Amino acid sequence: MKIKIKKAIIENRKKYRIQGGQNYQLRSLNAIYISPSNSVKHELAKALGAYMIRKYGDIKFTDYIIESLDQIELDVKMAMEGFAKEKDSFITEAVIKSQPDRRVDLVRLSDNTRFEFECSKKIKKEDCVTIYLE
Repeated sequence: MKIKIKKAIIENRKKYRIQGGQNYQLRSLNAIYISPSNSVKHELAKALGAYMIRKYGDIKFTDYIIESLDQIELDVKMAMEGFAKEKDSFITEAVIKSQPDRRVDLVRLSDNTRFEFECSKKIKKEDCVTIYLE
């Protein structure tokens, strides 16, 4: 069964190309790419949909989820008000080459700032900005 699914994934990947001529095969499977020209709501919905597919194999958005995305978009606009709009690049789930056992949730590449998102304040990480989600 798993072999059939893997073959289907390989065949279905061949059906798509990346806008701008980038090589699709160089993009990691299950990676999420973000466009700052889209709305916060759009990008969060895309990320949430990707999460649902990865974890559950399908997508289902309730009215409450959509309303929550609207509220998050407003909150992000208020939080970022006054910030200069300077695009930057990042990578996610990055393994640090000098520490092969250490993986970082998000790295801003311009200054190598590492971010970790934790659901529990009990977890302490060194050499990074930790954002607690509780």
